[in-house]
Amino acid sequence: MKKPKARARLKPPRRVSVLSSATAVLLLVAAGQTTATARPEHASNWTPPAAGYAASAPVHTTVTMDDGVKIAVEVVYPTDPATGARASGPFPVLLTQNPYGAQRSDPADSGTYFVQRGYIYVASAIRGTGDSGGQVDWFGARQGKDGANLVDWAAHSLSGSNGKVGLDGCSYLGVNQWFTAAAVGKNSALKAITPFCTDSDFYNDLTADGGIPTPFVAGIARAEPRGPEDDPATDPQSVTIAQQATGGSRSYDDAYWQSLDVQKLMPKIVANDIPALTEAGWNDLFPGGNLGAYVAAQNAYHHRPLTQPITSGEAVTGRYQAIVGPWTHGEHVNEETLQAIRLEWFDTWLKNAPTGMANTSTPLHLFENGADTWVNSAAWPLSSDAKTYYLGDGSLTPGEPKEQGGDSLAWSAATAANT
Repeated sequence: MKKPKARARLKPPRRVSVLSSATAVLLLVAAGQTTATARPEHASNWTPPAAGYAASAPVHTTVTMDDGVKIAVEVVYPTDPATGARASGPFPVLLTQNPYGAQRSDPADSGTYFVQRGYIYVASAIRGTGDSGGQVDWFGARQGKDGANLVDWAAHSLSGSNGKVGLDGCSYLGVNQWFTAAAVGKNSALKAITPFCTDSDFYNDLTADGGIPTPFVAGIARAEPRGPEDDPATDPQSVTIAQQATGGSRSYDDAYWQSLDVQKLMPKIVANDIPALTEAGWNDLFPGGNLGAYVAAQNAYHHRPLTQPITSGEAVTGRYQAIVGPWTHGEHVNEETLQAIRLEWFDTWLKNAPTGMANTSTPLHLFENGADTWVNSAAWPLSSDAKTYYLGDGSLTPGEPKEQGGDSLAWSAATAANT
């Protein structure tokens, strides 16, 4: 993980009109925007509470899923700093679902930070990994069901729980939150999610490059500690890897990848009444990849077409917020810059703290590269003045080409040998 740059701590803001991204050139006229600090704009002067508890040693157990598979979890409780005894509680529960084993993604900085501020922290190993049973898959409905089962257990069966649950985690541990939020149903104990370092459209943004499959899924598979019941030759994740390697259906943006499109989950997540705060970086694996999720969530909440641009003046809600900063994948997530923001989100929805965080009228928080400042907005793209250009014969034109263009590439055996 890269060390934080000094400018990421934010200089005094100034107004500019151009936002640049690592994946696209966006011609934008910034209309009606306000500059702000790194923290989402809100009405109160809320500050993160100091640590009031210590953290217990992890307690290991298993939770049985609806199909009989046992998922391994570890639980960390708030304790009395003076005596080491478990604090009386009850407490809300934060859950993370990890493909790299049951351990918290960063025990020193992630789970402990929240435990010290009055949360029980539960880390599970997704099915087929670590000590969990079953066969591993690449996200999807089965992981969503497992997450829903774990939420129900954490709310109703876990000692010390007050019945309210939030989801925490970055990268894979962020993405699977979307599927859990879609699976829990209405009136769930799940009250808020924080899918950080996350994406919206895995096929186009991550597992394929211009329609050409990448080895990304296979790379994740190599990093996963396989569970006692998983067979890497036959598990569902291996089907995806094999098909991408051999030109099978999952080499293309087929029904399988469409089912994993986070944007299409938003009507269920909104109907389930689950608020979401999401984050990505401009230098991430999928730069600004959470913007599609932000747009889809806002549109689903207001009954608009999911991928329709949000124009200035259209209704938005503070229940669905997104941050895109000048960061790489996972940078600052377990540091002060973003940790306190997650705590504020959880305190808002799980502890009914009067943070005012959800009252913002500008729930999209963007860092402007080059300007070294932050912009709070409701609209995306930032202006309705964005223009469409067409690629013609070697140039971009504002009008649609009237004739088909072409280009040529010199190719020879010598060229092939050097590629």
